[in-house]
Amino acid sequence: MDAQALARVQANGYALALLAPELRDDEAIVLQAVKTTGMALEFASPRLRASRPVALAAVAQDGLALHHVAEALRGDKEVVTAAMRNNFIVYALASRVLREDEPFMLHLFKNEVRGQVLCGFLPQEIPALIAEKLQAREAQKKQFLAATQ
Repeated sequence: MDAQALARVQANGYALALLAPELRDDEAIVLQAVKTTGMALEFASPRLRASRPVALAAVAQDGLALHHVAEALRGDKEVVTAAMRNNFIVYALASRVLREDEPFMLHLFKNEVRGQVLCGFLPQEIPALIAEKLQAREAQKKQFLAATQ
């Protein structure tokens, strides 16, 4: 493990984007990056985007990181639950099979994210809300990357 790389991603997870490919495949470095900035998962290797522990850390920090989780893990109940605890609107990013699992989704909405749901959004507004929040995260990423050049 590279101590300098670890320190960089600890300061800002988006620093993962500036690291060599082999460091983006280092689990310790990527875990630290996503614990700092969940959306830094975008820059992790495909292998680590498909790693359950890495995905859980990313979505716990920022539920929208589910956007960058490997497709197979978007159907993982624990990963989706962790993401929704952080931001309930990400249910729309879960796999179709999981979204159609009525007992699971009812449990989530009744027991895990009920306080968030009472905010008054209509289901048709969710895709626009996700797009808006993803745009904001993209702006943060670009601002960081521009400042490092």
